[in-house]
Amino acid sequence: MSCIQKGMKGSGSMAMRRFFVEELNRSSATVEIGDDEFYHLKKVLRLERGGKVSVFNGRGLEAEGIIESMHRDSALIRIVDIHPGRKESPFSIVLLQALLKGERMDLIVQKTTELGINCIYIFSSSRTVPMPRGNLKGRLRRWRKIAIEAAKQCGRAVVPEIRWKDTMKEALSEVSHPLRFILWEEERRRGLREAVEGVSGDGCAVCIG
Repeated sequence: MSCIQKGMKGSGSMAMRRFFVEELNRSSATVEIGDDEFYHLKKVLRLERGGKVSVFNGRGLEAEGIIESMHRDSALIRIVDIHPGRKESPFSIVLLQALLKGERMDLIVQKTTELGINCIYIFSSSRTVPMPRGNLKGRLRRWRKIAIEAAKQCGRAVVPEIRWKDTMKEALSEVSHPLRFILWEEERRRGLREAVEGVSGDGCAVCIG
């Protein structure tokens, strides 16, 4: 399940830089890189016209392209090759995660994205700090950005969906997988191997917290 940095063709031994472009589709001849991705391209990496880049849409599609032109707030990329990204595992895993304090939640989003999780439901429980409603949209944007960065770094072309649910019950109601686990540190009699023995299916849900 783990994601491994994909070796991509580039100039010399330098790996081709990857950028997230949600608008990329199979018929795209050009795409624009803007906002935070453009800042990273221009100010941090200092890429220039003619440079080779890789772009992906977060839904499994990846493309290689060349920087056609640079503008004040965006770069135009001419697509030269479109192809499916790294093959995802056929076994889908949905994570149901109780809200954690501070930056711990950021780490969960980052590492589970790298591990190949397909969807993350974050929920509030009686033992979590309540999520202020005014902060919800901002936190969801932050977590999505972290997931995008993690996918960029590890070579995934898929960015997991991140959704908020007010309770664990609401989160569970969204899960279609019949195979579900709740991880409990006090379990002594039944291990994971025994739990999945004889069970078939194309995915599972894991609830933590």
